[in-house]
Amino acid sequence: MTFKIIDKSNEIEAIKHKFGERYYTSIEATQEAAELWGVQCNKHGVIQPTKEETLLSSGSCAAKITFAETRKGYFLIGLRADKRGSGFGYAPSVWSKTAFDSHWDAREFAIGKLIEFFEKECNPDSRKAIEKLRSELTPQLSFF
Repeated sequence: MTFKIIDKSNEIEAIKHKFGERYYTSIEATQEAAELWGVQCNKHGVIQPTKEETLLSSGSCAAKITFAETRKGYFLIGLRADKRGSGFGYAPSVWSKTAFDSHWDAREFAIGKLIEFFEKECNPDSRKAIEKLRSELTPQLSFF
């Protein structure tokens, strides 16, 4: 899988350095990062508005991608994944260091990360989740 990644690592690190160890508590730092990406966010740096796509919700597994499109045409992502006994998640944030050039690149990358999460546990529900997520990477033809 090849993605067009927009890397703002240096710029984000410069903002963090400029505002110090507690950069994330600074409204000015958060606003500067928001301007870098071309987004609106809350005081914690969570980008608003967003669109969600639920990819999976069956058995003990769930997976969701949250997309934030910037005024610059980039796509930042947030992920949420749950399986029996564990889970993880994060929202699209101004503190993200990378974004994607297209919705489809962002989606494909996110699905890859979700598959990695479910591969850490070998049970029937996780295997079904992986199968379902992999099917999302394969284009489907519609005859109707």
